[in-house]
Amino acid sequence: MNFQQAKRIPLIDFLSSLGINPTMIKENNAWFLSPFHEEKRPSFKIDLAKNVWYDFSIGKGGGISDFVQIKYKTNKR
Repeated sequence: MNFQQAKRIPLIDFLSSLGINPTMIKENNAWFLSPFHEEKRPSFKIDLAKNVWYDFSIGKGGGISDFVQIKYKTNKR
């Protein structure tokens, strides 16, 4: 799989494969508890139409590669 193919993977499916499931889906947004730290109220949102995420608690977002870099503490080369 190359980078362009990875970008087309629906983020909601990728998170589901990690056991991370939404607490609520409303219109084109899926809301989750942050996968980066413990919290009681969902602050992590995926825009299902654009296939991008944003975590309001850490002020960061992006695509699947950005998620992997933050979650698994990898760096861009």
